[in-house]
Amino acid sequence: MEFLYSLLGYRKKGAYDRVDDRDLPLSANLPALPQWPLDGGVDGKDAHGIHHQDQGTTPHCVGFGTAGVASHAATAIAGREITFEGEYIWSLMVKHGYVLPGQYGAYLRDGVHAVIKECKLHGGIYATDGTKWCFDKFELVEKLQFDEVISKNYRIIGGGMVNSPMCDKNWFWIPPGYGRGGGHCWQYVDDYGDKYSCDNSWKWWGLFYRNKRKRSGIFWVDKNDKSRLFASAFILTGCKKVQ
Repeated sequence: MEFLYSLLGYRKKGAYDRVDDRDLPLSANLPALPQWPLDGGVDGKDAHGIHHQDQGTTPHCVGFGTAGVASHAATAIAGREITFEGEYIWSLMVKHGYVLPGQYGAYLRDGVHAVIKECKLHGGIYATDGTKWCFDKFELVEKLQFDEVISKNYRIIGGGMVNSPMCDKNWFWIPPGYGRGGGHCWQYVDDYGDKYSCDNSWKWWGLFYRNKRKRSGIFWVDKNDKSRLFASAFILTGCKKVQ
């Protein structure tokens, strides 16, 4: 089975997924998260002031993507930066059995499953500053709901198969279709009119920060490629501080 997973692209990166009847549909009246000013991106932080994390050579992208989505929601609620570590979320996935055999990756839904299970069993998950936060559930985002969810200030964890390289010279995502690649996950961040900004946990695939000293993991996606952008996508909802 491990050899089969490696052939499917899981060994290096993980994260390919498909929609099925285990996924919870988006709420009819999804509440908006609070907005806060963009700072444009500084060294080590994204445009919303949240520290960028790097998965390195691990296949833990789902843990890092889920951590980014959770960090964004908690930051919006708190009005200050709240960060969950990607390796911490990955450890919860391992703890609750939500990784592929040999820990060669995970499905997109596995990160949000692990967060919700930890919240139900132990009352929440811990941020890097020691505060504890709880999420009520995860919800599936269909393609036609994408713009609505972004307009309500949610980050979406999504992904699918990617090429290697993942982006062109202008840091636009290259839709799958040539070259070598595998599964990867990323966060959908903001709407820029004709394109979306997305954030992934490979620091070498992304634009420079504003000060030009480090790469951020932020890349662009042309809206014409939206239909091929992800196999499935999720958000975490009901974020609240419990401790």
